[in-house]
Amino acid sequence: MAAKRLSLIVPYRDRAKHLKVFERHILSYFKYDKRDRHVPLGITIVEQDEGLPFNIGAIRNVGFDLTKDFDYHCFHDVDFLPIWADYRYPENPARLIWFGNEERPTVPGGDVILDHQRDRYFGGVVLYNREQFVQVNGYSNHYWGWGSEDDDNRLRCKLEKIEVQHRDGFYNPIPHASNGFDADRKPKKVTITNDRLLRTKFKNRKVAEAYKSEGLNSLRYDVLDECERTDLDQENLPRNFLFWRHVKVRLYRDEGH
Repeated sequence: MAAKRLSLIVPYRDRAKHLKVFERHILSYFKYDKRDRHVPLGITIVEQDEGLPFNIGAIRNVGFDLTKDFDYHCFHDVDFLPIWADYRYPENPARLIWFGNEERPTVPGGDVILDHQRDRYFGGVVLYNREQFVQVNGYSNHYWGWGSEDDDNRLRCKLEKIEVQHRDGFYNPIPHASNGFDADRKPKKVTITNDRLLRTKFKNRKVAEAYKSEGLNSLRYDVLDECERTDLDQENLPRNFLFWRHVKVRLYRDEGH
């Protein structure tokens, strides 16, 4: 049987230093890792243009739409570097990251810590097979700025009776200040706004069913620029590497969101 092809999707904006480190590390990881080095791999950096606040859920949907012929997809934050993880084909959605991200300071070197709940956290690095991502209608496009899109997606899985896996990999996070909390752990305005939206959208089963018409099937975007990397060192690429593509897109905001 042909090996399952993995589309690794990296939402991106204004993180040039992070992207440079990520590029070097991720290519090395897939070249040498004992478990994942045979995975046929295409990498797509999806950059949102300036103007609207960053919308990581919609950008993940764009990455899926651009590579929907792949067998499975990994939605991968640019600031997480895998040390030991499992990127193999998932029978169910799988959160890959845990160790290295279970507790993070609000600012680099700070002593105020943000901690995640293991059974609820479903962000950072997530795998989906193609069929189940379509089944949950992808991510919501309604969360602008930081926060709540991951919880929204996890609740979509729950409503579709899809069990979420936790593979609990080891990652090295690239230090940066939290986008959702101040240095003293006080949530920012955008965090509060998106949390309220999440609670409103899932306040009861009837209201929550709206996710079936909001996500992949309501995504609106234009591709502004697209290029494929040709300057990569061929001798240091993973064995089954397919491409490294950078796509810049413009999103459109639904009325009221």
